Amino acid sequence: MAKTNVLRCLVCHEKFSEEDVKTRTFFPDTSGCFACYKDMSESPFSRTCFGKLNVVDNGKIKHYGYDPLVSLDCSFHCPHRRVCKLFAHKRINKIRAKLLTPFDGAVADAFRLALKGTRAKAISNGLALKKLRSQVKWIFDEKKKVVKLYWIKTVRKK
Repeated sequence: MAKTNVLRCLVCHEKFSEEDVKTRTFFPDTSGCFACYKDMSESPFSRTCFGKLNVVDNGKIKHYGYDPLVSLDCSFHCPHRRVCKLFAHKRINKIRAKLLTPFDGAVADAFRLALKGTRAKAISNGLALKKLRSQVKWIFDEKKKVVKLYWIKTVRKK
């Protein structure tokens, strides 16, 4: 039996695997998970500067955010600086989508469309739909002419 290391988020205490590290669901450098970082980036400036850019009003910085050129905290002291940069510049979702796409070519394009949720007509390639339907790790929902993919771990049981 293969031994897998269990990684734990310091904020929410959820367990993560090495696969989660590869898909940027868990960040081992900081022991934080994507969900906790997303919550931090959406929280107000009064709580945290994480995942936000500076807010400038009349030439003065009103709220401090990610700015490694001005702030020594961002460039040197903050342990979350690498992850913060991805959230602040809105690149984390693009990176995760590429990592989660197990296909190439037209199937990868269909996969990305279905992951967001799209009309079935938008995916014109029948072979791509067949390939997507055959995947065990995904739930393929084709209700009302809309195609949506769900990662099995994210579907909540009722």
